[in-house]
Amino acid sequence: MVRVQHRQQRGFTLLELMVTFTVAGLLMAVSVPSGYKMYQSMQYRGALADVRRLLEAGRYQALISGQSVDVVIVPDSRKLFVTEASPVTLPERVRLDMNVAEQLMQDSQTGVIRFYPDGSSSGGSVMVQRVDDSGVKLQVGWLMGELNESRL
Repeated sequence: MVRVQHRQQRGFTLLELMVTFTVAGLLMAVSVPSGYKMYQSMQYRGALADVRRLLEAGRYQALISGQSVDVVIVPDSRKLFVTEASPVTLPERVRLDMNVAEQLMQDSQTGVIRFYPDGSSSGGSVMVQRVDDSGVKLQVGWLMGELNESRL
């Protein structure tokens, strides 16, 4: 008599596969929205750093060159630039607003903060906001041209 040996087949049961896919689906449902929020937060922080960098660059450029330097702000198109430099465009989910000297407004939608060679400035502020209206106000002092930050 010949004995037939049955090998036990190894694999996953349907129940094990369903539990695994359910857990994977739950992990995806939790991680995708938090990843998107993290991406939006990174965009906002990058935009804020760009605005701060441009304002500081305008001040230092005026100090070093001995000539007045303008930082031009166009809130509707979310653009900023230092005199005759290529503009920086902020992401769509970031809003930009300004409060600058009326005498330096190029038109109703374009403002200027001017930095002078002695370290002073025309003064003003730039508000960088998220879509939920939270954000930061960057205030440029007129006497020393210093940059102060406060929450909105």
